[in-house]
Amino acid sequence: MILLLLACGSNPYPEYWPDKSDYPVIKALEPARIASRVGGQLVTIEGLKLSNATTVTVGGRNAKIVSVDEHAIQIRVPPLPAGPNDLAVGVVTGRGVVTQEAALSI
Repeated sequence: MILLLLACGSNPYPEYWPDKSDYPVIKALEPARIASRVGGQLVTIEGLKLSNATTVTVGGRNAKIVSVDEHAIQIRVPPLPAGPNDLAVGVVTGRGVVTQEAALSI
């Protein structure tokens, strides 16, 4: 029984991105508020270490990436279902992932 309890307490999997200093950073969104849930609005995510972005999510849905550089990503917001008015925005790069809660308002 003791062996079983010890085995449950350890994580058998290494972290996927162990170097957290390379994670992307979201500083601001422009605009930080959109008028509707229809989708198609252009939004710029400003931050650091954003080059090599492979995925951007808005409210849990994949956004279309229009352009990417080290300090900015321009996206087209996907159609959004009814739900909360403050949405999380996530960015995935080859070196890490970041999610900012309540980053975009409707």
